[in-house]
Formats: sequence, C-alpha cells, structure tokens
Amino acid sequence: MIDSGTTIVGTITFPSGVFGEAPPLGFGVEGHSGAGLGTAVLGVADGASGPTFAISGQTTSPDGRGVQGVSLFASGTTFGVRGEVLSPSGFGVFSLGDFGGTGAKYFVHPHPTDASKEVRFVSLEGNESGTYFRGKSHLIDGEAVIAVPEDFQLVTGEEGLTVQVTAVGAPALLWVESYDLDRVVVKGNADVEFHYTVNGVRRGFSSLATIRDNQAFVPMIRGLPYGSQYPPEMRQILVDNGILNADFTPNEATAAKLGWTLVDPEDSPLRRVLPATEKR
Repeated sequence: MIDSGTTIVGTITFPSGVFGEAPPLGFGVEGHSGAGLGTAVLGVADGASGPTFAISGQTTSPDGRGVQGVSLFASGTTFGVRGEVLSPSGFGVFSLGDFGGTGAKYFVHPHPTDASKEVRFVSLEGNESGTYFRGKSHLIDGEAVIAVPEDFQLVTGEEGLTVQVTAVGAPALLWVESYDLDRVVVKGNADVEFHYTVNGVRRGFSSLATIRDNQAFVPMIRGLPYGSQYPPEMRQILVDNGILNADFTPNEATAAKLGWTLVDPEDSPLRRVLPATEKR
C-alpha cells in the first residue's frame, strides 16, 4: 500500500505488520531520512492502557543487544538513544536490570539566571551499591536518638551500616553508642547540635563484583580510531592495556588473542554513509 505520506504500510493482527530478514551485518528493516527534522523509523502505540510498546527489540544471543543506537558524529551534543516522558512520575529511560555506562552519569539542571546555560552534576561513584540518609540533631542531656527513616529500612541490608557524626557550633566529644536499622543513638560530653550521615548497602546487592570481564571496550572496526567519545586520559588507558594502538586504532593482536571479530569499514553497518548523490 502506498500513499502520499507513507512509503510502506503493513497491517496484520499477528504476528507482524512488517517483516524483514537480513544476513549478518545487514538490516532486516532500514529507514532513511535526509530531512533536518525527519524520522527514519517511527513506532506508535495508541493503546489507551496496558504495557504497549511502540518499538520492541529482542535478542536471543548471550552477547546481544535488544536495542542499539549509535550517533556517528564525533562532536556536538548528539544522542545515541534518547528517551523522553511527559509525566512527572514517568521514566525517560528505565532498566529492569543493571544500568551502566562507560562515561559519567549526570543530572542536568536549568541554569537559574542564564537561559543559554545548563548545570551538569556528576553522580558519586563507589565500589558498593550504597544507600544513605543524613540530617542534623541535638544532644539533650548528652544523648540523641535518631529514628531510621522507613524508606531506608526497606531497601538497606542489616550488614554494612556506618555512621558519622560531627559537632556544630562548639567543640564536643561525640560517639555512636549503638546503631541498627531501627535507630541510631549518639552520645557526647556536651549538649551540642551535630550533623550525621548514615550509610548502608542495598538489600540483595552485598556481593557486588567490581572487576569483571571486559564487555564495554571492544572495538569492532578494523583500522578506524576508536573511542572518540572518551576523554584523552581514558583513551590512553586503552592504549596502555593493549586494546588500541598508539593512533587509537584497534590492536589486532589483542583482538585475535581475546577472540574479538574486527570487520573492515566497508562491511560495518555502523559506518555506512550514503553518498550525497545517491537517491532513495
């Protein structure tokens, strides 16, 4: 079916409105748009309720990716994958398993006085799946009892709790008399205000392995510089550990040793660029 606004329309109850099949490194379905605000592939789910999916990606390979997005420009604020939600209680991107990235993890905040700027704060990282709460209290007759918030109790394991306290306004000797998931008892030799921080470990995540087999830094394309998205210092690590050559191209000896497959640029689906004269 062809009309003035759509090249191909497929409609069927089950299983597929449009089906595509491809050989290795090929595309089952490809969309192309040369317009500045065009969309190469659009998925729309109009269901009024229920877990509908506009676009669903699946893989059965142990090394597969359900959905992959790549932005090929090596400069500018580009997006490999962008998720957006209009509900304040929704998620622009949500993961049912671990969520990771090779770069920093930011929250982005509007600049309060300059519309041309934004403020980017980077997440604090650690070698545990940490939880915390903090606040301030005051010793009365040399003692203060801090009730542990319910939400902290619900997600934090009993083991691994630590407490820090700091006197405010005057010197004092403070100590933590006892602590658990119900309450923290602080004592001291003077009735002073103090600040406190309580840290814990998320329930079910106490055995976190931080050194794992490399899956994130695996070049795919022979002879082309890799890792332009990384700061120079991080890119140099990939040279020092043998993943890359000094010119940032993949080290083929390392790739062969670790069983990685490198493909020539002309065979890579991630590097295909249509010539300006080619028409669709």
